[in-house]
Amino acid sequence: MPTKQLNLVKTFLIPLLILTLAIGAFIGLKNTRPEAPAKPVASKRWPVEAILAQSGSYAPEIQLLGRVESPYQSTLTAAVTGYVSRVHALEGDLLNSNQLLIELSPEDSEILLSQRQAELDNLKAQISSERLQHQNNQAALKQEQALLKLTQGSVKRLTTLNKQGSASQSALEEAQQAVIRQQINVLNRELSIRNFSNRLAQLQAQLSRQQSLYDQAQLDLTRTQARTPYNARISQLLVAPGDRVTPGTRLARVYPYDQLEVRTQLPSHWLEQIQGRYRRAPLQARTEIHGQSYQLELDRLSGEISKGQGGTDGLFRFLPVQSETRVEPEKKLQQTTPVNRPLTLHNTSDGLHTLPIGQNIALTLYLPAIDNSIALPGSAFYGQDRIYSIVDDKLVSHQIKRLGTVSQGFDQPHILISAADIPTNSQLLVTQLPNAISGLSVRISSQANNNVQSSSGSGIKQNSANSGEQE
Repeated sequence: MPTKQLNLVKTFLIPLLILTLAIGAFIGLKNTRPEAPAKPVASKRWPVEAILAQSGSYAPEIQLLGRVESPYQSTLTAAVTGYVSRVHALEGDLLNSNQLLIELSPEDSEILLSQRQAELDNLKAQISSERLQHQNNQAALKQEQALLKLTQGSVKRLTTLNKQGSASQSALEEAQQAVIRQQINVLNRELSIRNFSNRLAQLQAQLSRQQSLYDQAQLDLTRTQARTPYNARISQLLVAPGDRVTPGTRLARVYPYDQLEVRTQLPSHWLEQIQGRYRRAPLQARTEIHGQSYQLELDRLSGEISKGQGGTDGLFRFLPVQSETRVEPEKKLQQTTPVNRPLTLHNTSDGLHTLPIGQNIALTLYLPAIDNSIALPGSAFYGQDRIYSIVDDKLVSHQIKRLGTVSQGFDQPHILISAADIPTNSQLLVTQLPNAISGLSVRISSQANNNVQSSSGSGIKQNSANSGEQE
C-alpha cells in the first residue's frame, strides 16, 4: 500500500509542481522586464480649402420657371352669312393693326345693301313730294276761300230774289248746297295744311329707321372682311376658303405679339418679401431665349389662386427695344398673295415677337441688394443651415440662415448668408468632408479666392479631402 501511494505521488504531483514553478517563473520574468518608451500617436489633419469671409452688398436671385402668355386673346367671328372667299394669312403669321385677314363673299350683303338703298331713296322722294303737296295746299287754300265767298254771295242774292219772287226755291237750295260743299273743301284744305308737320315727322322717322337699316347693311358689307384689332399674331386659323359661315362662327384666334408677358409661380417663402418690395420699386428679371437675353419687370401679381395651385403667380412684362423689323413673309397659297410683300412690324424687340404663347422659359428674378452679406459656394454648406470656420486648425460649427442665391459675377451660383453670423475675417471651410465636426483637426492646403469670377476653385475634389495626411 505505501508503495502504491508513492508511485501515485511521482506520477501526478511532481509534473504539476514543475508546471506551477514554470508558470510562476514566466510571470515573474514578464513583470520584471524593462518597458520600451511609448511611441507618440500621430494626429490626422485633413487637407482642406478655405476662403476669407468678406462681407458686401449682394442682390439675391430667384430661379423661376415661367410660361409665355398674352394679357388677352381675341376670337374673330363672322358677323354675316356667307362663304369664305380668301384667307390672307396663316397660323403663326404676324399682322399689323387693322390688316385684312379673312374675306367673305360679299354678294349677299351687296344685294341687301341695294335693297336698303332703294327703300331709302323711296322715302326721300315721299318727303320731297309731301313738301310740294304742302306748298300746293297753301296756294289752293286761298282759291278755295275766294270760291267760298263767291258761293256765299250767290246765296244772298238768290235769297233776296226768292223773297221778291224772281228766283225759284230750287235754285236757292242748290246755291246753299254749293256753299256747304265749298266750306267742306276749305276745311279739308286747312286740315291738310295743319297736319303737314305730323305727316312730315312720320316720313322723317321712317327715313331715320331706313337710314339705320342702310347703315347696318353697309356695316355688314364691311364685316365681310375680318381685320386684326391690333398688332397681332395668329394662334389659330379656324376656317378655310369655301367654308360657309353664319353670324357667330369663329374664324381665327389672335393675340398681341408686342404685349407678351411671362406667368410664373412665386415661391411661397419669398412671396412676402416680393409683395413688399415690388410696390416700392420695380423688380427686374432676366431670361435667355435662343441665345438672346431679355429683360423683364414684375408688372403685377395674379388676383386668383386656382384650385391645386401652390402659390401666387407673378406676371412679368418684357421691356422691349423700340424698333421696326421688316419681315419677308414666305410665299403661301395663291389666295394669300396680298401678304407676299415686305411687312413692317412695329414695337418688336429683337425677335421677341416670334415667341409663341405657351413656351416655357427659365428666368432669374433679382431682389434688392442685401448689405453686410457673404456669398459662399455650395460646397461650404453642410445641410441647409450649417457651415464651418477654421480657428487654430480646428473646425468650429456655425448655424446660419440662407438669404438667397446669387450668380451674377460668379462662375457658379453662390449662397448668401448674413455676415452677422460669422466673425470678421474668418477662414471658412469650402471643402466637403464626410466626417466634419467641431474640433476636427484640418490643415489649409490652399486659400480660395471668393472675388468675382474666381469661385471655380472653391470645390475641392472629394478624393483629396478623404485622403487624411499623417503628421
